[in-house]
Amino acid sequence: MEKSEKTALQAILITLFIFGIKVIAAIITGSIALKAEAFHTFSDSIASMTVFAGLKMAKRKTKTFPYGLYKIENLMSVVISLLILYSGYEIAMEAIGATQIDLKNFGFGIILLGVVIIITFLFSRYEMKIGEEINSPILLADAQHSRTDVLSNTVVMIAIIFGSIGYQLDKIAALIVVVFIAKTGFEILKDGVKVLLDASVDYETLSKTEKIILNTPQVVEIKSLTGRNSGRFKFIESNITQTSHLNKGL
Repeated sequence: MEKSEKTALQAILITLFIFGIKVIAAIITGSIALKAEAFHTFSDSIASMTVFAGLKMAKRKTKTFPYGLYKIENLMSVVISLLILYSGYEIAMEAIGATQIDLKNFGFGIILLGVVIIITFLFSRYEMKIGEEINSPILLADAQHSRTDVLSNTVVMIAIIFGSIGYQLDKIAALIVVVFIAKTGFEILKDGVKVLLDASVDYETLSKTEKIILNTPQVVEIKSLTGRNSGRFKFIESNITQTSHLNKGL
């Protein structure tokens, strides 16, 4: 199993574990925000399964797709973003429509959320590191989402802490969570769609490529230089003018 697939599988197991913790915490405390977070985490587990499936499919080659299905990773990133946005919508409807409930068992809820925040933060750093190491957009998208989860979980914890001293901020916390979710969802959606539509690679990559080509002794001039992303790979095309002695050798 490749490193990317192993990381995606670990994400599924960790997300399901966190989902279980949040369900228990939501039942014990009666928190709307925690219930929303549990639903959010359940959608995360679906997203993680999508990541794993995308990584499995991306490396396959067929007669119809002889260069591989690398853009499956970007397509799955778009699917993840839509799941994220939908979960945000559901959380918003839950927070707006629900009546305020007095929270209970504050200490237990705070401890459980603290455990969730630590686990999520550490794994998001690990997943981001692996994603950058192998240049996998789907792992980077999932890691970015996990980092947003750290922030949203922290907001919910703060709401529970304030609830323990009489300030009812549970519904407000749930709506703040929605803002985090929407921001991440739109960013991942934008990046995925740009690649699927063959948007150019970033200027920095093209600039570095141009320098490498011009440093080649046989190259006289670069007439054109374009590039696009496909999954974790970048494809560069260049039209160059070579020295005459090289042309004779060819």
